[in-house]
Amino acid sequence: MKITADDGKSQKTTLNDDAAIYTKRDEQKKASETFKELNGKEKWQFFKDYVLFKLVVGIIITALVVSLLYSTFGPKPEMLYYVAIIDNPLYKDNIESMTNDLKAKFVTDEKKEEIQIDTDFYFISNEYNSRMKFVTYISGATIDAAIFPSSEFTNYLDSEAYADLETVLDKSVLDKLEPYWIRGPQNNKIYALDVTEYISRALETEVTAKYYVACIANSKNMERFEGLVEHLFGF
Repeated sequence: MKITADDGKSQKTTLNDDAAIYTKRDEQKKASETFKELNGKEKWQFFKDYVLFKLVVGIIITALVVSLLYSTFGPKPEMLYYVAIIDNPLYKDNIESMTNDLKAKFVTDEKKEEIQIDTDFYFISNEYNSRMKFVTYISGATIDAAIFPSSEFTNYLDSEAYADLETVLDKSVLDKLEPYWIRGPQNNKIYALDVTEYISRALETEVTAKYYVACIANSKNMERFEGLVEHLFGF
């Protein structure tokens, strides 16, 4: 029978593998025999030296895997309120303040509930993607309220994106805000509120561009719009 070089190499590899298996078995056998010969204190030390570290590492790895799987496939927190800010003029601290204020008003369990202020809508610098995201989120009833430059107000009136604030806010609250009403040009309904003064206070400087806030017509959390208004107007 002809033995090729490849056959010799294969046999050598098999022998090496077998040797490694037998060596491992011998080591396990020696460790087992050694453990039986030890007294109680020595067995505990043996356990710490040879078993405990591997056990702890295994537990940590398992915990990380379980945590990753849970965060990926586990239940997501309920979105209590989602505010979209178009061409965001505010500072990070302003956004955090708004988020924390709304959390204080609505959230009872931060592990199960959340508030989101989404500033990733840049119509000026990334118009196509931002407008597509905005329209998609409105269609999917993701966005509850929007803060936007006044120049964007009429762009979504025809699609009936905004709720009539007379049906959203308590009359006493709406009456307080009369100087800030923004009406539709055709039906005279109150669709937005002018929040330019809030922007100026937040930035500690007078801004020339006007900003409005509106409640989105298909919001699932329309009753919480008043909480956002309270934050914006300070009452």
